[in-house]
Amino acid sequence: MLKKDARLRAFHTVVTLGSFTRAADALSLSQQAVSFQVKSLEDELGTRLLQRQGKNIGLTETGEILFRYAKQILDLYSAAEDALAKKTGSMGGSLSIGATGSIAKYCLPRAIGEFRKAHQSVTVAVSVANSERVAELLSQEAVDLGIISGGSVELSRFIVEPFFEDELVFIAASKNPLTSRKSLSLRELLASQFIIREKGSGTRDLMEGYFRDRGIDGSALSVSTMMGSTDAVKASVASSDGIAMVSKLSLGGPGNEDLTILDVETDPLVRSFYIVRLRDSYLRRVLDHFVRALRTSNSFRSPGH
Repeated sequence: MLKKDARLRAFHTVVTLGSFTRAADALSLSQQAVSFQVKSLEDELGTRLLQRQGKNIGLTETGEILFRYAKQILDLYSAAEDALAKKTGSMGGSLSIGATGSIAKYCLPRAIGEFRKAHQSVTVAVSVANSERVAELLSQEAVDLGIISGGSVELSRFIVEPFFEDELVFIAASKNPLTSRKSLSLRELLASQFIIREKGSGTRDLMEGYFRDRGIDGSALSVSTMMGSTDAVKASVASSDGIAMVSKLSLGGPGNEDLTILDVETDPLVRSFYIVRLRDSYLRRVLDHFVRALRTSNSFRSPGH
């Protein structure tokens, strides 16, 4: 495997995302490590590449010159690795994945493990964000591949492959009286306090659409709490009288004993997850192998499916 200059990738990612914090998240590094890599590159070149402009990061004149070539250099690294892999039959390089929280937590670890058994020279980094943010990271080329739910995210600029279906269900704390009821109507649910995800979350978009399609405006929901992750939503539900809509996938495994799926009379809400990638990626061979591993992994099965 060719050894890429991690400093150049750090520099390119900071400029692309406009922040050391976002770059650190995308690269799965600490902010201190990213800052060190950029500083090391500046020291070697003997010039400053970045300058702060208020809360934003700007380029110096020499930084602008290097940035024009940085993406080309990184792409050539990947293209060379791909060509060598085709010739030798080996697989190397790095792969950066953006994924929503439920996929990243409950499915990707096993799928990545299975992929790495066959391709030990490929390093894999995962950035966890909501669907909207993953699409942004992919557009900015901060990740090579995304796994997201549809929702309101614009996907026309990507190669999109339908991948996996998951059911969204209403949950309440097991002690909640609603858990003993059968065939609850949506109108009955509206009498409860809702705990929901943040704006930009695919789960929230789909929940709002679910109610809207059944003639219920989102403003009719009494929202008590807004949370930034599925785990936070579940914890809040377990310790309150509130209810929420979550991925059935997230209810598998330990830690969910205090939660119960509500029996609702309407049809279940099934959402699709998609594999999304850029149309002109140089990492096509690595991506193809990883996507194949995803499709054959037994990680992507909802509880009860």
